[in-house]
Amino acid sequence: RVFETSERTGVNIMMISQASSEQSISLVVREEDADALVKALSDDFGLEIDAGMLAPIRRDDRISVVSIIGEGMAGTSGVSARLFDALAQVRVSVRAIAQAASELSISVALDTDHVDRAVRAVHTLFGLTRIVHVAMIGVGAVGRTLLGMLDAVPFGDVRLQVVLAASSTRWVVDPDGIAPADVAARVAAGDTRPSDEELVEALASRRFTDIVLVDVTAADTGPLHALALKAGFHVVTANKRPLTGSMAAYREMVDARDAAGVRYGYETTFGAGLPVLHTLKELVATGDRVRHVEGCLSGTLGFVATELDRGASIGEAVGRAAEPGYTEPDPREDLSGRDVARKALIIARAMGRRLELDDVELEPFLPGLEEGLEAAFVAHGPALGARVAEAHARGAVLRYVAHIGERVTVGLREVPGSSPIGSLAGPDNILVFTTERYAENPLVVRGPGAGAGVTAAGVLGDILKIARKG
Repeated sequence: RVFETSERTGVNIMMISQASSEQSISLVVREEDADALVKALSDDFGLEIDAGMLAPIRRDDRISVVSIIGEGMAGTSGVSARLFDALAQVRVSVRAIAQAASELSISVALDTDHVDRAVRAVHTLFGLTRIVHVAMIGVGAVGRTLLGMLDAVPFGDVRLQVVLAASSTRWVVDPDGIAPADVAARVAAGDTRPSDEELVEALASRRFTDIVLVDVTAADTGPLHALALKAGFHVVTANKRPLTGSMAAYREMVDARDAAGVRYGYETTFGAGLPVLHTLKELVATGDRVRHVEGCLSGTLGFVATELDRGASIGEAVGRAAEPGYTEPDPREDLSGRDVARKALIIARAMGRRLELDDVELEPFLPGLEEGLEAAFVAHGPALGARVAEAHARGAVLRYVAHIGERVTVGLREVPGSSPIGSLAGPDNILVFTTERYAENPLVVRGPGAGAGVTAAGVLGDILKIARKG
């Protein structure tokens, strides 16, 4: 009788869903046909409605239909479950469901306000496109370089859309996306940055699919990382501080990551653009046992050491390192060795060591920095130059080496000039993995270790691994 009524009134039914109890039928029709069909059905079923056998015909507006169609669906188990899981992840409620007997299509009726989100989720689920929503925290040198890469490089089927950007004091959020070239200007003209809780809620309330929070600051953003991971966001960071806070805070982030089933990419925190973390994880995953890891983890100090080898004074070497932007704004941050100590701690924790930053045995590259940079150059530069000359006399060189084994140590070491670490020149980094399998001939990872471009490329690599589920 329902079909007879719709045919008589000339209304095309786009979708029909009947409860298994046979006590309700839902129809989806075009909005312009709704009044006519409701009136016709109310007239045709008037006796039943008056007798209380049927409830009055009810109309719901602003309903849309999303359908997935494909020959590959027939006989493939789990398609419906995956569809509903994808919709649930973006908090889309399904109003009605219909599946063809041929198993070639599934249609769901949902609120029109949610249809764009639903379509994006379905496209992501079945690999039709990947829209990854990026929340950029930090618009300094690395941040600007990364934004330039987002603006210039095509990523095939992956679309990286910046929807939030923040400096330490200002922020902007735009669900429609922010052009990478406009981010810095829009942040500068934006509102006062809110609390971490409000920032995360601003993303969560818009219910984007695949949110990646990207931290390219040097601030203490550990609480923000934990909140983002708990909210189900992926996090990619070049910032060492969150990973080198207390062990309790570190475990909170790792546990939040595992509970939410999201990714935490921090490859660039200790290897710039080198695949150091990936190498470490692969060794462990394949059953190898890492005995120790050692290497040079500061492109800045590597450059300074090379200049000292060439006869420069420590003051001259640091000045030359500052020209291309290798040093921190305050070079004492590099020369103190604290940056390398943080990197060594991150590696140690990735190896399963439960250590605090104070457990790292640290010798600064140049002592006396608390007296001031120039004072340290004058007071301790000659002794450092003498150590370099003595090493050369023995066919060796001085390198600033981190060793992660039973103990974690960071300091100046004399190494043979022909060794992998001794042959390192300029701002390159090197990591040497000595394992059960690579005992006689250790595994070496070497490459550029300083500069905004290298770091930004590493961050982008982590984002794309998440986008492509790599």
